[in-house]
Amino acid sequence: MDPKKLRETLGLFSTGVIIACARRKNFLEENFFSEKFFIDKNLVGKFEEFWQNFLQENSFAKKFESKISTQNFLEKIKKIFAAEFFGMTINSFTSVSLNPSLVSFCIDNKSANLKFFKKNRYFSLNVLSQEQQGLATAFATPRNSKKWGVEPYFFGQKGNPIFQNSLAFFECKKHRVIKCGDHHIIIGEVLDCGKVNDAKPLIYYRGKFDSLNS
Repeated sequence: MDPKKLRETLGLFSTGVIIACARRKNFLEENFFSEKFFIDKNLVGKFEEFWQNFLQENSFAKKFESKISTQNFLEKIKKIFAAEFFGMTINSFTSVSLNPSLVSFCIDNKSANLKFFKKNRYFSLNVLSQEQQGLATAFATPRNSKKWGVEPYFFGQKGNPIFQNSLAFFECKKHRVIKCGDHHIIIGEVLDCGKVNDAKPLIYYRGKFDSLNS
């Protein structure tokens, strides 16, 4: 079978689009701070409470109020840990089993991200909305150092990124990795999932991104 003909024919099957994300290593097992910061959402509230109390008790700190805020604090932390993340745009996502809860996606054997998905135990999958075409393009571009700044994100139970404008997310534990032809199939056990926003999905059709008309 001619690979080009096969690709063109497969392109007639429209799919949704996801971004698969994780860390470059099992960072949660190596750094207590990152685990507590990303998983315990109460820490954000505790920081806000601490800072407001500090401002009230120390008048000299008022001049720093605009420069040190919860948002600034979070953004600085994100920049520190952004280097630990990796992600890629994928249109081969599919459900495998409801019981046990398994999903899968495929990665080209030549992908630089493959080694991280093979080594890492956890990853997140973001189902993209049509408003996220720019995000999908950024994560489809190799060596795009600015892609983590395209859209805000928060963190799942295992500290993996979930983009705030996504339709839905799945946070998974690696179940199995299977080499099949020129791709690897990554199968994940779903630990958590849910809807993030009400929006129309981003579609991949005939080799380009598209959206639903109705």
